This record gives sequence, structure tokens and C-alpha cells, in this order.
Amino acid sequence: MKKIELKQTGVILDDNHRYWAAGKELHGITGVIKRHIFPDMYEGVSEKVLDAKKEYGTMVHEALEVFDEFGTRSEELTTEVNSYEVMKGLNKIDVLRSEYIVTDYERYATPIDKVILKDGRLAIADVKTTYTLNKKYVSWQLSICKYLFGLVNPKLKIEGLYAIHIKDGMVRLVEVEEVPAEDVQRLLAADARGEVVTFDNQVTIAIDEKKALALIGKIATELAIKKEIEEHIERFESELKAMCEGLSAFKIDNDMFTLTKTADYERMSFDSKMFAEEHPALFEQYKKKTPVKGGIKYKLK
Repeated sequence: MKKIELKQTGVILDDNHRYWAAGKELHGITGVIKRHIFPDMYEGVSEKVLDAKKEYGTMVHEALEVFDEFGTRSEELTTEVNSYEVMKGLNKIDVLRSEYIVTDYERYATPIDKVILKDGRLAIADVKTTYTLNKKYVSWQLSICKYLFGLVNPKLKIEGLYAIHIKDGMVRLVEVEEVPAEDVQRLLAADARGEVVTFDNQVTIAIDEKKALALIGKIATELAIKKEIEEHIERFESELKAMCEGLSAFKIDNDMFTLTKTADYERMSFDSKMFAEEHPALFEQYKKKTPVKGGIKYKLK
């Protein structure tokens, strides 16, 4: 395989996380995404919590970068690094560069966490340590990165976008969808003009997510209680059935309870699947459509 050469941009990232090129300060893309796509992303989250998450995220990024570069394992993050190594092996990943800075040479610059080869195909990945992976955010982030990568390396083609999600010390690789390049260009152009851009293909959902989370949490708690109760009921019913095993049909009806044991019997049923296979035309003639009201699905992550 021909060696892939990544062009250097000359952009410098200083200790204050500011980007500079030829004496000119460039802007990162995190603020762009927050201003236009996720304006309320961290609303209601305390600075203390955000700082703690940011510190852990920084430690993880550095530990993975050192491991990719030198094979050295962090003592504080051994579980994460070991899981990361396993993930790379399972997904046939080779890391070409960590923290590779891309830019449009005029206004924006950002580092790509990992430029990788996955199954021999060039791709980019971002390391996330949030408890829940925000795929939409990562999609926008990596799509912008891909667009800027193309400006820096016009002869190279990115063929995949991935999140490296670290949760409870375990690492998984998640493929994310790409935002169309024209939307990325429109976003950056509007931001450069100081305008706020909206996208017709984005659906605004008028729902209180905090309230929804609280309700789902309550449902999860009640379902856990329900499951335990159902297990108790199932055990008691099994004991009651065992008491009646081998007895003929009977009925007990007193002031305290009613207990009926029925005789064994065969139930007739209609095999609609076989009928449809053997008589498809007739099946279509008598098939009945019934409207079903849409519902909701939910789970805690």
C-alpha cells in the first residue's frame, strides 16, 4: 500500500487552546456548532461537572495519543487504554496521526483526534468520553473536519466517520452519518458573516428533554419493581399449579377464593402463514388492514 502523506498546515495551537497561522488567529469549530446547532447543549449543567468531565476527557485523549505513538500505557487509565487496544484490533484500525490540525487557511481550524485506516480505508475519528454519545453532534463535528481535511489534502478521500466512545472504561467504535458538504459550507459561511443558519432537513422537536428524562427514570424504576413482583407471582403460580398436578378437573368456590382446574384439551387455530403460501390470491382477497396508532419507544442509556 502506498504511504499516505498528510500535509502540514502550519497552524499552531497554543496553551490557551487558540489557533494561529502566520500571525492570524483562527477560530475553532466547537463554538460554531454550539451557536448554530446546539445552542442549549449544556444548559443546566454546573461548571463543576463540566470541568470534571473536561479534565477526564483531556486525560483520556493524551493517554490514547501516547499509546498510539509510543505503545506506553497510562497507569491511571489502564482499563481505558487496554479496551482501546482491543477495539482497534477488532476493527482493524491503524492510527496514522493523532491531533491532526486541519483548516480553511482563512478563518477556521480544528484538530482531528484520529486520522485512521480502517480495513485499509482512510477515515477520521473523534474520541468522546460523554456518558451518552451525541451522534448528531459528532456527525456535524466530523463532517466539518472532513471538509477542512479535503481543503488541506485535496488528493486524499475520507471514506468513513467514526466516534470512539469511552464509557465506564470500555471503548466502542461507532460509525456516524455524514452531513452533506453543502450544509457544512453554508454553516461556515453564515458563521463567518455573523448570521445564524438553520437547515430545512432538521426537525425541531418541541419537547422538554429534562422532564422526559425524569419521567423515563420513574418508569424505569417502576418497571424494575414490576419485574420483581411478576417474578414473585410467577413463582407462586408455579407452586399452585404443582399442587393441582395430576388431579382431574375441579372447582373450589368459597368465601375466601375461587380455584378452578380445567381438563386438558386441544385448541383449533388457523395457520394464516401456510394459507398465504398455498393460496396467495385468496389470502390477498380476505386480508384486512387495521390502522395502528403510533407509539413511543424509550430507554435509559
